[in-house]
Formats: sequence, C-alpha cells, structure tokens
Amino acid sequence: MLTLQVFMLSRASSPDPRQDQVLALDPENRVLLENNYLPGVLGGQIGAFVDHDNNRRYHESLGNVTPADTYFVHDTAIIERRNKIKKLTLQNRRLNHQRQAA
Repeated sequence: MLTLQVFMLSRASSPDPRQDQVLALDPENRVLLENNYLPGVLGGQIGAFVDHDNNRRYHESLGNVTPADTYFVHDTAIIERRNKIKKLTLQNRRLNHQRQAA
C-alpha cells in the first residue's frame, strides 16, 4: 500500500502559527504547494490521496488493477474477464474486416 511523503515548511514570519506550507506529491508526481491552516485539513487530504491510490487508481506493476483488488485476491478474476473481453473483441474485428474485404 502507498505511504505519502509530506514535507512541512514552517513559516517563521507567519502571524498564525497554525499556518504551514505543505509540499506533497500528487498522483502524477508533481510537487504541490498548499497552505493548510488546521492539522485536520492536512490529514483529510492525505487520507483522500491514499484512498484514491489504493482503491481507485490502477497500477501497471500490478497488472492494471488496484492494490485493494490485489490484496483481496480479486485481481485474477478481473484480469481473466479483461482477457476474455479482449479475445471476443479481436474476433469480432476480424470477422467485420473479413466481411468488408469480401
């Protein structure tokens, strides 16, 4: 599962000691600079990112399934279903091409 590295840069000149700047990596590995005024906001953003990465984002290294699918052993059924759809699609394309060529 994914852990997110977050770098806190405290602002010495800030009148509000709770205001921190946060450098974080988004799913496209871009560095984001965001101001978070309360610790709960930062925790919520990190939780949302980890939830997205573990439950919604397909990982190429796992065969284009989510880490949650791999963890709960749904990955083999998903990959088999995709392969079956791919095989049927290619067969239909061949048949359509042969009909148009004839």
